[in-house]
Amino acid sequence: MKDQFRVTAIVSTYKSERFLRGCLDDLLSQTIGDDLEIIVVNSGSPQGEDEIVRREYLPFHDTIRYVRTEERETIYQAWNRGIRSARGRFITNANTDDRLRKDAYERLADHLDRHPDVGAVFADQYTSYVQNEVFTEHRGGSVRRRPSFDRLLFLSRYYLGSQPMWRSEVHSQHGIYYSERYAVAGDYEFFLRLAEHYPIEKVHDILGLYYLDPGGNNMEYQNAQRTAGETEEVRTAAIHRWVDALTPQQVRLFLHRMQRYQRIPELMHYGIFNMALSLGIPTLMLPRGFVCYVGSVLAEKAGDMALAIRFCSGAAHSRNADVLSKRKQLLLSRGTV
Repeated sequence: MKDQFRVTAIVSTYKSERFLRGCLDDLLSQTIGDDLEIIVVNSGSPQGEDEIVRREYLPFHDTIRYVRTEERETIYQAWNRGIRSARGRFITNANTDDRLRKDAYERLADHLDRHPDVGAVFADQYTSYVQNEVFTEHRGGSVRRRPSFDRLLFLSRYYLGSQPMWRSEVHSQHGIYYSERYAVAGDYEFFLRLAEHYPIEKVHDILGLYYLDPGGNNMEYQNAQRTAGETEEVRTAAIHRWVDALTPQQVRLFLHRMQRYQRIPELMHYGIFNMALSLGIPTLMLPRGFVCYVGSVLAEKAGDMALAIRFCSGAAHSRNADVLSKRKQLLLSRGTV
């Protein structure tokens, strides 16, 4: 077996026997060929993944490595396990139910090779509602179009999709791994921290299929409350890290930008933002609640506590209204206004 690869794809499997053959066949058909290392991490699954990998793939493909744990691990524990043994210059996660265009990894890796300062890349995907549908046979699904990477926009929401690729040096040089305290928002937390060290760029092409289970069994939809709570937690921490790193001049610049957003009437703001999302139009418009929270943190950093408190009252109809209300009470309790 080779000692080094161009790309390592990490496959975590738990109760995904019905997807595993299709996933591995899809990866083996990638145009980068034997320059792709595939690490399968079986997190104690009670289904037949072990026999599938050991009998049907390991004897015939020396680019596949296999690990099985006795106890069930979270997906982020499994990905970290794969990352620590990866030998690729670039790393990606390969969800068992998603599929790729045959040259997807080649396109993503080429971009990273051409731009050595870039830490991670992503692309658009089609939505598939059919189990094990391959890219060449896809029909009729919508395109999950994503805007180009913008640091502030990414602080407001995760939009890299399920098939990003990043440099292995992210782990070796900066010690960034997936936080194992999260069940669903670990992707977001990982790339928020990566973005503090590297630019992230979009490859402007449709390179994959994202399987959206009609029964709502995708992980992020199984427990909406937990997803929302974890997302808010990692976003809030990242916002404060970002603001803390700004110079006074940058604070004034971004604070002015948040004030311009807040001048848009609240319901009009929601209408424009939601229309863009419903039409599948990539929008650089920031969500109202996010604008008000970031504006409040920036104003506090600038020493204008009265403005920081006013921002907290600017998104009464937002999903973040409770978060803003708690922040307002915190600011008032400090007795600085």
